Amino acid sequence: MKFLAITLIAHGSDPLTGETRSTTERFRDVVDSAVLAEELGFDGFGVGERHERPFISSSPPVVLSHIAALTSRIRLFTAVTTLSLLDPVRAYEDYATLDHLSDGRLELIIGKGNGSAQARLFHVTPEDQWDRNREAYELFRRLWREDRVTWEGRFRPSLTDAETWPRPLQRPIRVWHGSATSKDSVDLAARYGDPLFSANVTNPIEPYAELVDHYRERWAHYGHDPAGALVGAGSAGFYAARTSQEAIATYRPIYDARVALFRKSGVEPVFDSLEDAVERGSILVGSPQQIIDKVLRYHERLGHEVMHISADADGLTRVQHREALELFQSDVAPVLRKEIPSRPFPAVPVVPQSAGMSVPEPTVQSTAQSVSTAQSVSTARPVSTAQQVSRPVPLSILDLSPIPSGSGAGDALSNSIDLARHAERLGYLRYWVAEHHFAAGVASSAPAVLIGLIAAATNHIRVGSGAVQLGHQTPVAVVEQFGLVDALHPGRIDLGLGRSGQRRAEIVAEAPQALQPAQVPQAAQAPQAARTAAPRESRVVDGLLIPPAFSFAELARSPQLALQAALLQQPGARTPDFAEQVDEVVAFLEGNYRSPGGIAVHAVPGEGAEVELWILGSSGGQSAKVAGERGLPFAANYHVSPASVLEAVEAYREAFTPSKVLSEPYVVVSADVVVAEDDATARELAKPYGLWVRAIRTGQGAIPYPTPGEADAHVWSEADRELVADRVDTQFAGSPETVAERLRVLQRVTGADELLITTITHGHADRVRSYELLAEAWHAGAPHAGRAGGSL
Repeated sequence: MKFLAITLIAHGSDPLTGETRSTTERFRDVVDSAVLAEELGFDGFGVGERHERPFISSSPPVVLSHIAALTSRIRLFTAVTTLSLLDPVRAYEDYATLDHLSDGRLELIIGKGNGSAQARLFHVTPEDQWDRNREAYELFRRLWREDRVTWEGRFRPSLTDAETWPRPLQRPIRVWHGSATSKDSVDLAARYGDPLFSANVTNPIEPYAELVDHYRERWAHYGHDPAGALVGAGSAGFYAARTSQEAIATYRPIYDARVALFRKSGVEPVFDSLEDAVERGSILVGSPQQIIDKVLRYHERLGHEVMHISADADGLTRVQHREALELFQSDVAPVLRKEIPSRPFPAVPVVPQSAGMSVPEPTVQSTAQSVSTAQSVSTARPVSTAQQVSRPVPLSILDLSPIPSGSGAGDALSNSIDLARHAERLGYLRYWVAEHHFAAGVASSAPAVLIGLIAAATNHIRVGSGAVQLGHQTPVAVVEQFGLVDALHPGRIDLGLGRSGQRRAEIVAEAPQALQPAQVPQAAQAPQAARTAAPRESRVVDGLLIPPAFSFAELARSPQLALQAALLQQPGARTPDFAEQVDEVVAFLEGNYRSPGGIAVHAVPGEGAEVELWILGSSGGQSAKVAGERGLPFAANYHVSPASVLEAVEAYREAFTPSKVLSEPYVVVSADVVVAEDDATARELAKPYGLWVRAIRTGQGAIPYPTPGEADAHVWSEADRELVADRVDTQFAGSPETVAERLRVLQRVTGADELLITTITHGHADRVRSYELLAEAWHAGAPHAGRAGGSL
C-alpha cells in the first residue's frame, strides 16, 4: 500500500486553543508538512483546490512548485483539481510547467469541486457542473497528449490546430478521479481507464464502496482488465498512539470541537461520538494494531492500494502530530505495505483516449522502460477471496488490409484506416497490421508505414505489427522504423516480431536447385511448420476443434514462393538466428548494443522508444521458446495454424521466465471471425474465405478477396476442400451470440489473456459491422479468463 499526506489548507482557528495563524504562517506549515512527509517516508503529498472560505488552496500549482523545490523524492498530488471550474488550457499550462519543475513527480486527482460560493464565483450550476467536468477533462487530456489540438465544445471557445507550451515531461501523466457522491466521476474514470480516488471521509463505508463497485463494473463494461483497476481511499482523521486509551483521550477534545463547529454551521454530524466514528467511519484513531486492522477491513471492501491521511495537525500540537506520523511510519505502514502490495509510483503510463471512447489500459511494460524504470514494473494486485472476480478478456484486431476483388490497394489502405477509427470507438485494445509481400489481395507490405498512418488517424488505440518478418530486415532497421513512429505517437506502439521471413528462406533452401537464384542463402534446418508435433487427425479439446496439421511440403516446392523469398533479401545475405535477432532488437531499444568488437551503436530514433515488444508464433518451436525465455508476451496463431495452437501456448508457458517486462506469461490467441445479424448471413459473407485460403496454399498467393458469388462459381475438388479444411472449419462465422460463445471456448481452452480477431469480408461495411456486433456481444456477455487476478 502507498500512503499520501494531504491538506486542503483550511485557514481557521485551532479547534482547542482558538488561535489563528496568519496566511503566511499557514502556507509555511503546509510546506513544512510536505518536507516532513518526505523525511518520514510517505509516498506522496497532496494539496487540495478550493475557492471559498475557510480554504486558501486556490492555487495548488504554485504551492506544489514550492514544495517541489524543497523535496526530491516524494510524489506531488492535487487533491483535487477542480476542472469543472477551470479553463483546461490554462490548467494544462500550469501543470505542464509543474511537471517539469517537479522532475515528473506530479500526479493529478481531478473532480468537479463543490461549494456554492465557488460555483457562483465561476458561474457553474448544478445542472452543468458534470458536463463541464467531463468536457474540461477531455480537452485537458488531449492537450497533454497531442502537440496540436483541434477541438470544439460547449463551455469554452473552440481550438483550431492549437499548440500549448511547454510540452509536458510525463507523456501521459497519471490522472485520478476523485469520487464522493456521484456516479458521473466514477463512470468518467472507468471510461478512460483511469484510477479512482474515493473520498471516504464523511459517511460510513457502504456508499463509497458502492461507488467503487460501480467503478469496477463500468471498468469491465468498457473492456478493461479488472486487474488494472486502481483505487485510492481517504480517511476522516488520524492520530496514532501506543495505546487505544491514549489515542482516544488525546483526540476526543479535537473531535468534539469539530462536531460543535459542524452543528454551529447547521450541519448535523453523521457519527454520534468519537467511538462511533472509530467504529463505523474511516477515522484512524487508536493503537498501531487497531489502525492496521481497520485499514485491512476497509481494504477488504474497497480493494484500495493507496490511502491518504491528513497532513495537518488538526488541533494536535506539532509534537503530537509528528510523533503520531512517526509511529504510523514505524509500526503501521510497514505491515500494510506487506499485507497489501500495490503498484509502485510512477505507474506505467496509460493509453491516451479521446472524448467518449474507451480502451483497456495497456499493462505491458515497454522494452525501453523495462531497463530505465525497472523498479516501476507492476504486478497484479492480490485480490481478497471476497473480491475475486474473473476478468473480462480484451479483444484486439489483426488487419491484413485485404484488397477486395474489383478494388485497389488504395481502397484497402483507406478501409484499414477507417476500420481502425471504428475499432477505437468500439473499445478494441490493439490494432495490428500484418506483413505480406507479392500478394495481389493484401496491401500490408510495409507495417511501419501503415502503423504510422493509422496512429495519426486515431487517438488512443494501441497500433502495432502482427508481425514484422525479421528474416527480411535487420534488427536495427526495424528499431529505427518503429522508433520513428513511437517518437510521434509515444506509448501507443507495439512491435510484434515473427520468424516467417526466416521460414521462407528455409523453404527456398530446400527447394530444387533449379528454382533457386544463384545466391539464395542456404539454411541448415527444415521449416518449423513441417516439424510441428500437431495432431494428424481432428480432435475436440473441451469444445475447441483442433484439426490435423497442414503440411507445407507442397508449398515448399512452389517456384513462386522460392522467388519471393529470394527477392526479399540482398544477394548473399544471411539471416541470423531468430533468437539473436530478438536480442539485438532489445539491445538497440535499451541502448546497450555492442558490436562483436565492442563498438557501441545507437539507433536514433529507436533507442528508449516506448514500444511494447511481442513475439508471434504458430507452433511450439523457437518463437514460443524465445518469447518465454525472455519474459515477453506471446501471440499464438489459431487462425493460421489451428492444429498447433495448444502446443505453441504450452511451449511458451513452459519456457517462461519472469522478466522486467512481465512477471507471468501473457498470451494472445488469434481467430478468424465473421459476424452478422444471424448465422445464415454470416455464413454467406464467409463463403469466399475458403477460395482465398486455397490461393495462398497452392502457392499463388492471396488473391483479391472474392465476392460470395465468385466463390459460388468455383468448382471445388475433393483435394481443394482437403487443402483448406483446417482453416475453414476453424473460422468462427455466425451471429454475435454464436461467435462470442465459440470465442469463449477458444479463450478457455488456451487460457488466453487476450484475443486477436481478424475478419475479412468482400464489403468493407460488412467488415466494420462484424466488429461492431462482436464488440457489443462480447462486452454484454462479460467473457472471462480462466483465472482470477494476474496481468501483464
